[in-house]
Order: sequence, then C-alpha cells, then structure tokens
Amino acid sequence: MPGERLRGGHIAGAGLGFAGAALIISDGGAGSHQPEALPGYGLRPVGLAFYAWDIGVKRGYIQLLGTNSYTAPLLSTLFLVLTGTTLGQLGLALAALLITGGAALAARASFRLV
Repeated sequence: MPGERLRGGHIAGAGLGFAGAALIISDGGAGSHQPEALPGYGLRPVGLAFYAWDIGVKRGYIQLLGTNSYTAPLLSTLFLVLTGTTLGQLGLALAALLITGGAALAARASFRLV
C-alpha cells in the first residue's frame, strides 16, 4: 500500500499523541516553553519513524530494520547521559552491553539468511 494512502491515519495518530501529551504533561518540569514543544513530541518522531520503517519494509530490509531497532534505547540513553539528564552508572553500561549483544545476535541470524 502506498505511504500516501496512509497519511491521514498517521496525522490523526500524531494528533491524538499531541492531545494525550497536552492532557498528561504538566507545566512543572519543562518550564514556559513546554506548549511549543508538544507538537514536536506528537509529530516528528511518529512520522519520521513510520516513514523510515515503511520505506525499509517496501525495499525488503526487514531484518535490518529489526536489528537496527535495538539501537533506539541505546541512543536515547546515551543522549540522556551526554546531556546530563541522568548519570552514567554501572547498570546503564551493563544494559548497553546487553542491548549490543542482542543486536549482534539478531544481525548474526540475519546474515545466515542471506
């Protein structure tokens, strides 16, 4: 199915995500710029991730997409550590090793299929 035919549903999903975030997130933590940030939470990550996934599936890169999905929690945690939002602790390092091991195991299985 062409991605263009799905656009309305994705826009609706992003809008619902925006509405849910607006209802749930309070003013306390993010400061005065929070209302301007909410559209970014609801639109960009959802839309970009879906279109990247859609293109990858249509071109036959399903195993690669699955293997690369392991990087999302690793990169987001690394970003939090680098920005000082959280501390780099031994538990995080162990989790990073486990994620990397899972990705390597998935990649190994993918290469055997080729």
